[in-house]
Amino acid sequence: MSMNGSRMNSPSGTQHPSPNLGAQPPPLPIGPHFLHRPTSYAIRVLEIRGTGGDLSSSTVASLARLLSLAAHIEVLTLAAFDINNATDWETTLKAVSLSDLKKLSLEETNVDGHQIALLMNRMPMPMPVSAPTAVAGQVKMNTAPLKLLHLTKTNLKPQDVTGLRAAMQERIPNCRFVV
Repeated sequence: MSMNGSRMNSPSGTQHPSPNLGAQPPPLPIGPHFLHRPTSYAIRVLEIRGTGGDLSSSTVASLARLLSLAAHIEVLTLAAFDINNATDWETTLKAVSLSDLKKLSLEETNVDGHQIALLMNRMPMPMPVSAPTAVAGQVKMNTAPLKLLHLTKTNLKPQDVTGLRAAMQERIPNCRFVV
């Protein structure tokens, strides 16, 4: 066919579609189902390790948004960075879902006792499990799933550690605490 036709002959004798240089790409399928944003992702393990620098407020907002989308996170490591605004720390930790969280590590950060106390206040209080599931003669307690809280190289003061140990004994007695 001609140069402006739809097919060109190749040296092998087969026909190939010609490049249509003036053609527009097909329209994108736009509709309500393509505009829907997920409310959560199946993120189970997330490690965000910095280089020791400070996170800006916009970065903290993005981090909080990511954490809020990880509704079933089990292992979370936030390490080697500082957040210099107490409100930003609270926003970040408030975004963490506690329902499935088994391990939380905030090593080498400037998190302090106040932010950790706010996190502890969100931990559910142990509740007795209903009688049919309890072993005869024992009261089984339903506790938070958190098994490890790792806070090495943070801004915790000795009195923070003492208070945190007491709060953990009350709220999450089966959790190991590393400072």
